[in-house]
Amino acid sequence: MEQLNENQIHSLEELLAILREGDSAARAQAVISLGVLGDKRALAALAQALQYDEEASVRSYAADALGRLADQQALEPLVAALHDTTEWVRVQAAQALGSLGDSRAIGPLVAAIVQDDSMPVGFSAVNALGWLGDAAAIAPLSEALQHPSGRVRYLAADGLGKLGHPKALDALIPALEDTDYTIRRTAAQSLETIGDSRALPALRTALERESDNWVIEALEKAISSFR
Repeated sequence: MEQLNENQIHSLEELLAILREGDSAARAQAVISLGVLGDKRALAALAQALQYDEEASVRSYAADALGRLADQQALEPLVAALHDTTEWVRVQAAQALGSLGDSRAIGPLVAAIVQDDSMPVGFSAVNALGWLGDAAAIAPLSEALQHPSGRVRYLAADGLGKLGHPKALDALIPALEDTDYTIRRTAAQSLETIGDSRALPALRTALERESDNWVIEALEKAISSFR
């Protein structure tokens, strides 16, 4: 079987053959090339590689390639990959879900924020929700903001800011009183990002009682952004 030379242009059929029969390095390069090629006829083979390839690098590149295809048929394999045993595959799967423009990804992405202990996966899921920009994510993220884990609350506060929707104010304003200073700071930053002046009284009240210098800095910056 011919191995893949990254400097050589291969057809779709050649890349698919290498993905089936090449060694791990060739399969990884074939998957990368398929993502760049952007031919949706490769979707089934990429989904297969994401689910079954023994090499984590190949699965990771397959997730990225499926995101590049931006086809909603990739939703199911990418959601399944959020449970991959390798962290970086889960990171890539979450990121790819943000590229699909499919609101069905919201639930699995929020579940990844709440259930996956990996911060890189959490950040990737938060960014994906921001790219989706769907206000339907506000309710589950608001609920996550009440989670006992500070990690989950932090990611939820960050995610609500990345959505940039005024409806997130009702969840973010109470978070200015969170016992964890990182969450208070993130809530202030998210309120600044959203830019709704209805948050101004709450920001000023929070500034009056705040003792942490990092949070004070974030509150002052948020307040000044409304002037």
